[in-house]
Amino acid sequence: ENGDRVCIWSIMGSSERLYRIEVEVPSKFSEGLEELVLSCSCPDAFKRRLRKKRLCKHLYACLFTLIDWEANRKTLENEKAAFRSKYNDENERTNLKEQLIVEQEKQFPGERQRLLKVFSRISADEIVGLLRRKLDENVENVSLMSTLFSARDIAEIN
Repeated sequence: ENGDRVCIWSIMGSSERLYRIEVEVPSKFSEGLEELVLSCSCPDAFKRRLRKKRLCKHLYACLFTLIDWEANRKTLENEKAAFRSKYNDENERTNLKEQLIVEQEKQFPGERQRLLKVFSRISADEIVGLLRRKLDENVENVSLMSTLFSARDIAEIN
């Protein structure tokens, strides 16, 4: 139902009883184990559900045989490396931004704060209207706005 897929296994427990294991995989599965709906017919699984514990030993055994743990380990390592890289990039960008703000303040004392204050008081539509009016005033404004809004910046927006 709902496009979900259900996988069903029978597994023999240590008491030589046969238990039914079901793993429901949502149709919009993004590879997170927490998205799976897991159930086992053993008494321990029922007790664990009541105590909000997730899996009985039968479910663990079933998942352990199905999951490519090496591939998952590599994926996790890659995700951690990407996170560290992004974190380092963000720190570097923060340092560069701080340096840029210092340089702006040296060359144009107080202007950055004044502009930020103006931007906080007027809407985006008002800013666009102001830019359009300035565009119609002279050739120099076209040159300044061409510098301000490069073709690459515009392409990133689209």
